[in-house]
Amino acid sequence: AKIASYAKAVDNINSGIAAVNTVDTTLSSIQTTLTAMLELATTSASSTDSVVLASNQALFASYMDDIDTLADNALYNGTSLLNGDTPTLKVQSGINAGDTTTLTFGSVLSSALGTGDALALSSLGASTTAIASGDLVINGYKIGRAHV
Repeated sequence: AKIASYAKAVDNINSGIAAVNTVDTTLSSIQTTLTAMLELATTSASSTDSVVLASNQALFASYMDDIDTLADNALYNGTSLLNGDTPTLKVQSGINAGDTTTLTFGSVLSSALGTGDALALSSLGASTTAIASGDLVINGYKIGRAHV
């Protein structure tokens, strides 16, 4: 019975690893998107063309939607791990009642990352603000990823 229980604990740990791998893949995609947002803000900070700025703003908003979609679709057993709905996942990692490992996840929706609607690329000043916020978001993301 103990051998079978240990085998199930190993299965549970492997399921936990699969959940963490899902999160890691999603966070890597979000990091790529955040980098693109920072590049777009940097480009916009050097432009005075209102058509270019409006186009960049639309793309920036699209990137925010992409982040939210990625967060919503980081699924484990049909539940999103990165949209703030499931902050913890408990894994029975041993054969005794207290032998559990808790995985804690935070929201990486664009609003939680600081890339919400307040950021705009509509002017030089707004683009500069977005650059500053983008630097914080990317640094915050790296810190957040270390805690997952």
